[in-house]
Amino acid sequence: MEKLQLASHLRERQATMTDGKLRQQLHLSNKGIQYFRQTLQTISDDDIIDSYITCSCCGEKQVKDKRQLDLIIAASNSVDEFFELCNHFSMHASVDNAEQGSIKS
Repeated sequence: MEKLQLASHLRERQATMTDGKLRQQLHLSNKGIQYFRQTLQTISDDDIIDSYITCSCCGEKQVKDKRQLDLIIAASNSVDEFFELCNHFSMHASVDNAEQGSIKS
């Protein structure tokens, strides 16, 4: 998958997930939802992707290296596969960091 494709899918995913929540919580009209969707389109590809790989609590990124992120995007055939690869990479990076820390001790 290319970055442009992934970003487009992530924007649509965000819009779809948020539509119902915005309607319920903020009582937005169709016009308000349309404005939200238009605003999503102004977010850069890098920023929308970054928002999905960054923990909203601590700011930790699942994939810190841009080259590795580019490889994950290229290897992904769908958004779900992108998430799976990011999770897989994140888990292995955590294990590698823990092992390096115990070796240094």
